[in-house]
Amino acid sequence: LHRTNINLPGKLENYLRSIGINSILKCEKHGHLIPLAPRTEPLARGRILLVGDAAGLADPVTAEGISYAIQSGQLAATALAECNLDVSRVAKNYQALVAKKILRDLRAGRFLAKILYQFPRIRNCAFRWQGQRLTDFVAAVAMGETSYADALQNPATYLKMFGPRKDG
Repeated sequence: LHRTNINLPGKLENYLRSIGINSILKCEKHGHLIPLAPRTEPLARGRILLVGDAAGLADPVTAEGISYAIQSGQLAATALAECNLDVSRVAKNYQALVAKKILRDLRAGRFLAKILYQFPRIRNCAFRWQGQRLTDFVAAVAMGETSYADALQNPATYLKMFGPRKDG
């Protein structure tokens, strides 16, 4: 999450040595940073609708993007169908659908990510106390069973965190 040089090739080499692989004939590495904040500019440009990573729709807690890619693709299809392919109407409809169905949750997710990643003492304490509940919750968000926004707005969510541990 921090833009620092962490020497990924060196870390890969050390890991491979640690598991007994000392000679590599060929190793290709590809990748780029995953955008963890939605684009601020419109998600429609003429006849192009940005979805998934291109729209900056990735989970700010886990950096998972497939579920938002699928959901935004479905919203793009809905906007196209509802507006009979009228370019100007599709753009507005798609932007509104994404704002209503995805952006609200990403804002809540960014709030939680900020706590998790910028306040390690709070994070560590929360995971020591309710680690299983927290990981179950994040998995449920990824599976579409709940959302960050709904959890943050529900007082029962906070009460569960102060209750007895789920594992005992």
